[in-house]
Amino acid sequence: MEYITGKITLRAIFLLYWASYLAWYTGAIRSVVIENVNKILQCRTPLLGYHMYKCKNCSNVRLIPHSCKSRFCNSCGKIMTDKWTSERLSDVLKVDYHHLVFTVPWQLRSITMANPKIMLSLMFKSVSISLQSWTKKYGGYIPGIYTIVHTFGSDFGKAIPLGKISSSFSCDHNSRRVKHW
Repeated sequence: MEYITGKITLRAIFLLYWASYLAWYTGAIRSVVIENVNKILQCRTPLLGYHMYKCKNCSNVRLIPHSCKSRFCNSCGKIMTDKWTSERLSDVLKVDYHHLVFTVPWQLRSITMANPKIMLSLMFKSVSISLQSWTKKYGGYIPGIYTIVHTFGSDFGKAIPLGKISSSFSCDHNSRRVKHW
């Protein structure tokens, strides 16, 4: 086995192993994955272009390469994820939450693939109703819920992951927090 030492990045790993991995699994890797790995390999290199800045006083020139803007990239994706998370957190209460993941049973996946808009809407509603019913029955409260469809990297033929963020607190009639789970 070969070990990588020093600063390890996704890009560094792909630079070392992507070509052989791609050759080994030719035809088995989805085009969207190949496209995003190629973006990562070109991220912040002159291959994606750059902006040139020149100092008016000393004529020093600095080239700033463009980023790939891929969600899959550990640099660009991290920036977008942090921004998205910050925006979402401003919408929710400052309490503990549980991350729950639900999937469509294999018997319904072909129907879901044929009618994704309708089926995902039904999935959102049914999971929310089920979770609210369960917390009301066993905890005596209705939770705050945030729902996300995990799309990148998922093969909807195998699973359709739906992430639910559910609060573990509610407020009583006096606006005091009550922990449930």
